[in-house]
This record gives sequence, C-alpha cells and structure tokens, in this order.
Amino acid sequence: MPADAHDPPYTTLTIALAVLIVLTLTIAPLRLPMLLIPGSFLLASYGMGLLLERMLWIRSLLSDSPMLTLVVRLGTGMCTLGWMTTVFALMGLYRFSALPVIAALGWGMMHVIRSYGEVKYLKPTIPSVVNGLFVGIGWAIAWLWGTIPPTFYDELVYHLPIPQLALRTGHLPALPWLVFSFMPHLSDLLLGWGLAFSGEIGARAMHFTFWIAIWLAGWAFVEAIVAPHSHPWIGGMLAGAFASSAMFFFLGTLPFAETLLTFAVLASAAVIACPGSHGLWLVLGLLWSLAASAKLSGWIWVAGGALAALSMRWPARVLLKSGAAALAITFPWWGRAWWLTGNPIFPLGYRWLGGLYWSEASQARLQGDLPSYDSLTPLGLLKLPYDMVMNPERFGSASDCGPLAVAMVCLMLTLPLWTRVLHLDQVRRRQCDAAGLFIGFATDFVLEAVGG
Repeated sequence: MPADAHDPPYTTLTIALAVLIVLTLTIAPLRLPMLLIPGSFLLASYGMGLLLERMLWIRSLLSDSPMLTLVVRLGTGMCTLGWMTTVFALMGLYRFSALPVIAALGWGMMHVIRSYGEVKYLKPTIPSVVNGLFVGIGWAIAWLWGTIPPTFYDELVYHLPIPQLALRTGHLPALPWLVFSFMPHLSDLLLGWGLAFSGEIGARAMHFTFWIAIWLAGWAFVEAIVAPHSHPWIGGMLAGAFASSAMFFFLGTLPFAETLLTFAVLASAAVIACPGSHGLWLVLGLLWSLAASAKLSGWIWVAGGALAALSMRWPARVLLKSGAAALAITFPWWGRAWWLTGNPIFPLGYRWLGGLYWSEASQARLQGDLPSYDSLTPLGLLKLPYDMVMNPERFGSASDCGPLAVAMVCLMLTLPLWTRVLHLDQVRRRQCDAAGLFIGFATDFVLEAVGG
C-alpha cells in the first residue's frame, strides 16, 4: 500500500505478514484461506480511501509520513464503505453492500499492481527484520486465538446475530428485547463480509481486520509525534507494548465494538498530532463519524479529540466543519433510533427524551449487570492503578490492561507538567498538553461510568 518509494515500514509489514502466513500454515493450515477475508477488506478500504483522495481533492499527507498516509486512506475508506453498508441495510439491501467493497477492492489491487515497481515492499534491514518477526508473532497469536468457534456471551447474543439476521432478511434488525439493535453497530454490520464467506469463524476473521488497523494507527500516531524524525524500532516497540496487555489481545480475538472504535480514535489522534495537518478537516470528520458509528459512546471520544485538537491549535472553525461532517455521516443511525424509539440516542437520555422500550426498571437491570468500582474516594483513586493491575476482574470482562498501560495513563496525565520542567519546544508542548487533556477527559468519563 504505497505512499512513498522508500518507505521502510513496508518491509516490516511484509515480513510480519510472511510470519503470520508461515505460522498459520504450520499450526492450522485450514485457516490459511481465511486470511483473504481481512486482507481483502483492508485492501478494499485502502482502495476506497484512494478514490476519496482523488474525488474530493483531499490534500495528501507529506511523503515522509508513510504510515500516517496509509492509515488516513484506510480510515476514510473504511468509513465510506461502512456508511454505504449502513445505507444499503436501511434500504433492505444489506446483501448488496458487498458491491462497493468489491469495486474498491479492484481499485486497490490495480493501484498496488501499477505501483509495484516503484515501491520497495521488501528492503530488509536489521531493525525491519526484527520488527517484522515480533509484529508477525503477535499477529499470529491473535489470529490463531481468534479464528475459533464463538463462545463469548456478547457475540452470541448480539454481535453475530445482528449481521446474521441482516444477511437473512436484508434489513437491519430492530428487536425490542435487544437494546443494542437500536444503537449504532457498524462494526457488527461489517462482520457480514466474513460471515458471508465462512460463517461465524469468517466473522471473527473479519474482526481481525480492525485489530490489524489498530497496529497501523498506533504506528502512525508514533510517527506523527516524532516527526520530522523517524525511528527504526517503532514496530518492535509497539509489539512489546501491545504484548504487555491481555486486554489488547482480547480486542483482536473477540468481536468487541471497541476494536473498531479504538482504531478510529487512534487514527484521528494521529491526524490531530501531526503538525500542519489542519487542512485535513474532512479526514478528521470521517474518522470521528467512524468512531460514533461503531458505538453509541463514540461521541464522548470525539469530544475528547476536539479538546485535544484545540490544544494543538486547530482552529475552532475547522473543527466545527469536522464535527458537522461527522454528524451528517452518523445521522442515519440517530435518525433510525428516533424513528423506531422516539429517542435519537436511545437508551441514553430516556428521562428527558422519553421513547419506547426503556424505563427506570430497564436501567436498573442494566446497571446491575455492569461492573462498578465503589472506592472513588481520594484514597480509592490513589489505589485505583494498583486495583486495575492486581484485581482487573472488578472492572468487567477482558479488563486485564496490564501494568504498562496503567503506568502510561498515569504518565500521560502528568505530561503537561513534564514539558515545562524539561523546557520542550512549542510543538512537543502542545502535543503533550493535548495528550494529557484527552487522557484526563477520557479518565473522568470512565470513572463516572464505573462509579455508577
């Protein structure tokens, strides 16, 4: 997926893919053909992103930001394909949503073939080979773990039934006893690409697509922060950081909506952190809409991203345009919820907005099933990082985020202070201020949620 003729990241990714293929062929050869499911959708997303770049005259990123360029194309393409899938499903034509994916796949393949002679996909160096081995091993663990028959409660109750019903009927299901069927659930709809080819395991293979995208977005985020410099060991450092968190592997092996949400948020953060990227307001709006379409709470993360962008000196006028674009693209989900329940953000705000299918009793039952942290006192907050590492089961399933992730959150909350102590330049200071503000906003939101 070219962005520049001398991009060392592509060597790492090529080696990682080779490691994934070899390990799959060695351990579970029957699963090797299923790699075409995530591979084809990633290439289709890239192809659609290229089309958008040309049709809407989106300003290309600098050639010294290859991963950021790649992630922007993947993210905008995935958003567009997701929006088309949503519209087809709302019209009762969900099965036909494969057509734009196939067309975009063809365009992406043609672009890769044409640029094959210009781009060095394999130009080995010691860092790129080592990085590729570590990244590939991480990918293989998640792939082999994830492509097994489903057993997770959430996927059996709604993540898989929603696209299964949509494939069977052509329509988006709206079931009064399934609250999630009225919320935005784009990630579930996109599982249909794998579901159509290989059933439930194919859907899990499709979910792997979003997890791979998180790796790319994480690389792009680091690339944006260290720009204009580069670091040859970014891939290896990412592999080590991600391997320290069991939660991250849960995101890749179980079809959580948070996986697509994480990619959208991380990709938008990379765009915001990149110096001189204010002209990419439409790209930011598309990525924000992807987050809001993946999960109802996505708009909370969009709000945090807007605060971070203001800290990075993005003009408010530009952010308003990004927000307006995100609202317009997300509107079908909210309009559908309003039409079916009378509440566009169902079930949130039911006390003020009213609506069908939700009441105080429903809310009480839901709260009873959700994890809560009852120690939000000053002493409890100081003890919270310890509890997150040593007692993660108190925060719900798949909450083993790991000591490194907890330590990094604590560090990022103090970044604005350290930038003053270390006398960093203005660009780095703004980036650290934005990171601290975003993490602080997100932490407050999470604490409000788990605090009941």
